[in-house]
Amino acid sequence: MNARDSLAPNLDAILADLMPAARRLAARRRARRRTARIAAAAAAALALGGTAAVAGFDILGSPAPPVVRHDLERVDRGMPRDLRLNPDVESARAVAATGDSVVYYAQLAGGGYCAELVTRGAPPRGAVCSTDADAEGLSVTVPFTDPVTDDSPVTVSGRVAKPGAAGVELVYPDGGTDFVSLGERGFYVADVASQHLAAVHRRGLLLVARGEDGERLAQAVIPTDAITPPTEAERPHDPIELDTVSTGSDLTLVLRVRGALYVQGVDHLTLRYPDGKAATFEPRGDRFDYPVPKDRQGDLMPPGTITAYDAHGTVLAERPVAAVAYWHSRR
Repeated sequence: MNARDSLAPNLDAILADLMPAARRLAARRRARRRTARIAAAAAAALALGGTAAVAGFDILGSPAPPVVRHDLERVDRGMPRDLRLNPDVESARAVAATGDSVVYYAQLAGGGYCAELVTRGAPPRGAVCSTDADAEGLSVTVPFTDPVTDDSPVTVSGRVAKPGAAGVELVYPDGGTDFVSLGERGFYVADVASQHLAAVHRRGLLLVARGEDGERLAQAVIPTDAITPPTEAERPHDPIELDTVSTGSDLTLVLRVRGALYVQGVDHLTLRYPDGKAATFEPRGDRFDYPVPKDRQGDLMPPGTITAYDAHGTVLAERPVAAVAYWHSRR
C-alpha cells in the first residue's frame, strides 16, 4: 500500500488532530475579514466563456476579464501610498482552470501576488493577496454562496509553494480521492465531485500537495465550518464583536466603532487610543455604536482597545480595534 492509498482511511484521525487549530485560525481570519474585507462592487454574475472554459487548461495564460481587473484595481483603494500593494493589473492572466472555475493572477510590485477565483454563475469573489514572495506550503481559498446545502458546489483553490510539486490531492471523508495537476506558478483549482459533496459539507476536506513521485510535500485541512458556515445563531461568538466604519477614499480613518456584546453585565465601555487616552461610552442593550471624534479619526493606526466593564469597574472583555488600513498592512 502506498502513501496515497493509506491517507483516506486515516482522514478522521488526521482531521481530529488538525481541526482544533484550523478552526482557531479560520475564526481569526474570519474576524479579520469582517473588519478588513474588500467588497467586490460588481453585482452581475460572471459567466465563463464558451469553449475556453470548458477546455479547462486551454484558458491558461489568457488575460483577466474586466470584472477581475476591476477587483484587482480596488485592492489599493483608500490605502496610503506606503501600504499599497500595486498589483500588475495590466498583466493579470489565468493560471489555473477547471471546466467551471478559473484562477487569475497578478504579480505585486514588491513581491508576492494577488489572485482571484471566478466560478460559473457566481458573483465576483474579490482578490486575495499575499505579500510574502518566499512563503512555502499550501494555501487554500474556499468561497461559498448562501444558502449552503449538502449539494452546494464546493471549489477549492490556492497555491503550492514547494519545489517539485506536481499537483494537489483531495482526500474525502468518505474514502474517495481526486487529484488535480498544478497550473502556472504553482496555482491549482478543483471542483469537488458531486458524489462527495455531502461528505465534504458534513466532515470537511484534506488537501495534500504531492510531488512527481507521489511524495507528500504539504497538507492543509479545511474544517467543516469553512465549507458550510454556521448561521449567525449557530456560530460561536467572541465576548465583543465589532466592525469599523471608514471612508472608501481613506481607509486609515475610523469614523465609527460599532458592534455587539456577548457577555453579560456590561455597564460601560472604553475606547483606549494608542497614546493611552480613553473615551467612555455606554451600550444600548447588547449593542454599541460610538462615533469617533473627528480629531481622533486618524488615530487607530496602530490599534487601540475596546474594553467592557461592569458597574464596579471590573473588566469583562476587551479586544483590539484598528483602521482597515492597519489590518491590510498585515497581509
